[in-house]
Amino acid sequence: MEGKFDVKVLLTNDANAIALGEKSYGAAKSMDDFIMITLGTGLGSGMFSQGKLLYGHDGFAGELGHLSIDPNGRKCTCGQI
Repeated sequence: MEGKFDVKVLLTNDANAIALGEKSYGAAKSMDDFIMITLGTGLGSGMFSQGKLLYGHDGFAGELGHLSIDPNGRKCTCGQI
């Protein structure tokens, strides 16, 4: 797509996309450190620190709803946790 349309292409999740939008065009334009929280079918966030979007080691930074709180509790819909 980058070659065909001469634009930068980035694939990310909804929370990171919202955080990127707010950093580029919205209320967080002048902020270096902030968190955008999303609540839908899951709970997630896009986090900026020192002006950079955090992805974490495996790309799961900000995935608040994908943490095991009760090891004997209900399984995640992904089947992994």
